[in-house]
Amino acid sequence: MTTGTLNGAATLVLTAGDVLAIEVDENMQHATLMLSQGNRTLWRSQSLELSPEPSRLRSTSNVGDFLVTAWPAAGAVVVLGNPRAVVLDRNSGALRAEFSLAFTGKESLEIVGLSLSESGERLLITSTKRLWVIDSSLQPLLRYEPRFMLAGLPEGGDFEIVVAEYDFDSDSEIVTQVLPL
Repeated sequence: MTTGTLNGAATLVLTAGDVLAIEVDENMQHATLMLSQGNRTLWRSQSLELSPEPSRLRSTSNVGDFLVTAWPAAGAVVVLGNPRAVVLDRNSGALRAEFSLAFTGKESLEIVGLSLSESGERLLITSTKRLWVIDSSLQPLLRYEPRFMLAGLPEGGDFEIVVAEYDFDSDSEIVTQVLPL
């Protein structure tokens, strides 16, 4: 097994002292997540076809780093890797949903992110290739492929997402778009 990290750390502490860890195969093509409490394993996910996110600063040829967030409103843990984000059930580790972040053939700056809305009911999944907004029932509210290179992480709330993109042909160079949900 190759070393895997979550948000740059060997483990991620969730609520109630539960600890999330990840194992990555030698080729960094598959990952398995484990949730434990003390010395007891609560669950192990199936082997997921998920590579480390290459834009993560902590990813190297020896260490695969994944972006992870707990999503209490959905009862889930979300893991962003390459080429998708996966949503695992918080109580069982079962795969509940996945959202493609596959390469779209456009030039891009490497930007990735997972952020919850203020209410916690919506999740914004950001990659240089695709943006998703998902509600807590895991239904996509928005799928957006940037027209240009993202200028930074989108901002948003429960009702809209603000996306800034580089448009070198325009007078302002950065164009901002408001996407209603």
